[in-house]
Amino acid sequence: MQQFFIVGCTLQKELPIRPSGMTANVQDKKGTPLKVRMTYSVLSLLLLVYGIIGLVLDDYYLPCRRRFGLHFHGISAWFLFIAFLSLIVHMMSVVVGYYDSKNEIIYRKMRFVAKIIAILSYILAILFIWITMI
Repeated sequence: MQQFFIVGCTLQKELPIRPSGMTANVQDKKGTPLKVRMTYSVLSLLLLVYGIIGLVLDDYYLPCRRRFGLHFHGISAWFLFIAFLSLIVHMMSVVVGYYDSKNEIIYRKMRFVAKIIAILSYILAILFIWITMI
């Protein structure tokens, strides 16, 4: 029986072998590559620093593509900070979950809840901007 692997958008009979003996496009035994863990750690730290600076100044600036950008003040700044904290929890649960494989289900649930809280608080922050503009 032949096995086919999906790589990108094409079907291949076998995954190509790298010189180190690992197959391409396959993660390590535990799942999360080192590059992703390092990126999430650095982004979490930068997001925390930006969040604290934005709260102290009471002004978050998020650039937009074709406009001047969004400025968050007051209650909308607090909702945006909650969204930032939720994103930090989400990213750090990926990093910590790599080292604590016994509680993998708990970290998955934590990521899901943090993602929902981040989306809802960002929507609330934007709604409070629109309410204060009216």
